[in-house]
Amino acid sequence: MSPHYFSKKQKYTYIDYMITYTLNNIQLKLYSSPSVFSSDEIDPGTDLLLKNLIIPEKGNVLDLGTGIGIIGIYLAKANPKLHVYMSDVNPIAIKLSKKNIKENNVEKNTVVVECNLYEKFKENFFVAIYTNPPISAGWETIEKIITDGIKYLQEKGVLQMVLSVGHERALEVGKKIYKSVEIIEKKKGYAIIIFKK
Repeated sequence: MSPHYFSKKQKYTYIDYMITYTLNNIQLKLYSSPSVFSSDEIDPGTDLLLKNLIIPEKGNVLDLGTGIGIIGIYLAKANPKLHVYMSDVNPIAIKLSKKNIKENNVEKNTVVVECNLYEKFKENFFVAIYTNPPISAGWETIEKIITDGIKYLQEKGVLQMVLSVGHERALEVGKKIYKSVEIIEKKKGYAIIIFKK
């Protein structure tokens, strides 16, 4: 059995196909591989998150669990004034993200970081964090993304997350530590949740 995509143990080193995605006249060309999440298409959760992104005017933002880089690259194209950080624990995802950054000509305002969750970032660093978290990694990981996220956001910063399960549980956790938590969109079992510091 091959390692889960949310793992440092991925062994694939090849890239075998390209995905295209267009939203708001922004077109992305993305290389993909079997060793990443939703490898042959943009999954419905990511698509819904992209269609509901709250994009700041400037500052540092994080695409947490970037996979092949779609959210981070879209942000970098949508607003070149942003400094977009893209992180993942999967080394194949990191390689693909770097390749896709070059393919989409956003090298100037993107940085790719191989790490688990927030471990290589400074506190109070981001104006926004975006994630389609790895549900298969378990609720403990999802909760850690929510509870630790507030430490890495600047004052009035936002964590924007899409979930296919555990919406109410996420709201309960978030309401204990964030000033405001709300679901801004629901579709086909997915929910977009905004946590505001």
